[in-house]
Amino acid sequence: LLLHPRRRDYLKEIVNGDESWMLHVNHKQRCQYVPHDEIPSRQPKSELHQWGLLCWWDSKGMLYFECPAEDTTVTAESSQLQSLVDVIWRRRPHRNNVCLLHDIARPHVAKLSR
Repeated sequence: LLLHPRRRDYLKEIVNGDESWMLHVNHKQRCQYVPHDEIPSRQPKSELHQWGLLCWWDSKGMLYFECPAEDTTVTAESSQLQSLVDVIWRRRPHRNNVCLLHDIARPHVAKLSR
């Protein structure tokens, strides 16, 4: 904003990205008949599954999201940015410039990028 004080459309060029972890539980409870004088058997709890959600949006709404598999690590080699570029070209065809803003955490650099 400080570099472009006279451009009002600068905020429309910002594409924000964030990642989040979700816990997924798929409970399958079954009905069971229990006589009046008996206590129902205990059901063991199922394991929690951790999923990552990587999403990108701009001032008009959600552009792209991805849920990688549990054993996938997002690295500098991942094709997520290329998929994001393809989606931006398809959904926002008249956009000339894009400014990527990816979370506010401490900067981390992939080993390939160093």
